Amino acid sequence: MPLRQIKTVSLIALIIMAWGLTASNLLGQSEKGTIKGHVTVEGSPREGVEIAVKKRGCTCDDCKNDPKCDCCPDQFTARSGQSGSFQFSVEPGTYVVVARNEKSASITVKVAARETKEVTIEIK
Repeated sequence: MPLRQIKTVSLIALIIMAWGLTASNLLGQSEKGTIKGHVTVEGSPREGVEIAVKKRGCTCDDCKNDPKCDCCPDQFTARSGQSGSFQFSVEPGTYVVVARNEKSASITVKVAARETKEVTIEIK
């Protein structure tokens, strides 16, 4: 293949790759992962349990721009739904998921980009 054709093919390939990256960003595809699961209390699924998710080992003291604190996500909190279910969308990292009722239990979860981790938290 002549050099000019190779350059043209390479340029077309680069344009297609750049368009693909731009299209995925415009379509809202993200690098986030998902933590989802169920909470049980003494072996039974429980609705209404407080679930908190916090990135492990990250505090606002670690941030360069402390007042904004954008290097660490805020703690996410929610209540478990029917059958004790919960779900959070998070940036890649290691998180501590805590379930609180009269008692509490926690689990540590490592999540990669576009990965879904399913967990069960048992409060005894």
